[in-house]
This record gives sequence, C-alpha cells and structure tokens, in this order.
Amino acid sequence: KRRFIRFSLVSKIVLTTSIALITLGTILVFILEGSNSNTMADLPIVTRIVVSIFESVSGRTAGFSTLNYADTRVATNFVMMALMFVGGATASVAGGIKVTTLFVVLLSIFAIVRERAHVSAFGREIDDSTVKRSYAILIVCLAFSFTCSIVLALTNPQISMEQLAFEAVSAFGTVGLSAGATTDLNQVGKVIIILTMF
Repeated sequence: KRRFIRFSLVSKIVLTTSIALITLGTILVFILEGSNSNTMADLPIVTRIVVSIFESVSGRTAGFSTLNYADTRVATNFVMMALMFVGGATASVAGGIKVTTLFVVLLSIFAIVRERAHVSAFGREIDDSTVKRSYAILIVCLAFSFTCSIVLALTNPQISMEQLAFEAVSAFGTVGLSAGATTDLNQVGKVIIILTMF
C-alpha cells in the first residue's frame, strides 16, 4: 500500500536489484537451456519459462533445483555461479555477498566512469565507508571462492575445474546446488566444502 518513493534506501536497493537479477537470470537460463535436449528443450514453452524463473530465484537463495546441473551447459553453470555468489538480500538467510553490496559496487563503478565525486542512489548519497566496505566484501569473497576452487583442484585433480568452481561457489553462497562433483570429492575436498559453507 505504500508508495515506492517512501521506502527506505535499503528497501529500494534490495527490490530493484532483486528484480533485475531475477529478470536477467530468467532470460539467460531460458536462452541457454531452452534448446538443450538434456534439460528443457522437450518442455512446453510455459514450463520452460517457469523453470527459468524458478532456477533464477532458487540459485540465489534456496538451492532447490528442477534442472540437473551436470547436464546443463557450461555457460549456464557460470550464470548460476554468478547468481549464487551474489546471493540474497541484506538480513536474509541467503548467503553470498548480498544484493546491496553488488548494487553499491556497480553504482561506484558508474560514478568513476562518469567522473563523479560521490556515489548516489535514488536521490541519496552513499557514504564512502559503505562503498569501501562493499569493495572489501567483494574482493575478500572473490579471493576466498577462488582459493577454495584452487585447493579443490589440487586435492581433486580427477574432477573438472568447472565442476569444482561450481561446488566452491555453491558452498560459499550456502546454496546447495551441485554440478555432480559432490559425491566424487575425496575426504579433503569434503572438508574444504564444509569449511567453505561455514
């Protein structure tokens, strides 16, 4: 019942970024998997749309899946990794860096490109400490996910790097999706995944 303009800045950021990510994820999953005979090609068009929406939402939060990510295209898995890495909204139980962090970093990049001194959104200025904290979160989490992937690759050389990276990002975002490598991990790999989830 409230008008959008009366929402808090965080609410506006969460709503707009979530809608953008759901829409982008849906479009990409639909395009990439719509013609994949191993996943969605044989489904009716309406079902393909519903599956695409579901995967786009679930990939950032719940980890439920109607697709087998061992059969999806590599490009689809990278899209899902990006969604899992971002995760859900601030104060939600979803993992990832959060949509607010992504929003602030993207706004900051646009401000730098436009040579503006301050970052602002919806008519409000975002303070420098928040911008710096957002960059710190992004860099630390990227480094952590990358390190986890490398360690998994060193300890589980029999599994492809794409599958290991998918497992690492899924564990980091506490999503629970798998490209089929979870059961093939050795004991060291399983410990790494457990620690990554924590």
